[in-house]
Amino acid sequence: MSAPAVGDSVRNALIGLGWSEKIAVQTVDELLAAGAPEETATVPALLRLALAQLGPAGAGR
Repeated sequence: MSAPAVGDSVRNALIGLGWSEKIAVQTVDELLAAGAPEETATVPALLRLALAQLGPAGAGR
């Protein structure tokens, strides 16, 4: 899966979990820009990073 497709999938997952589109886009874009390729190459890896950054109290932002 290409990096844009991975990012899109993770954005959609975050939105589905209750984060706003703005927060989902911002978080994924930041992680893709700052992360090492092996940390952001797959949906599960990038989603874990995003959830860790947003924290459990972040839903509904």
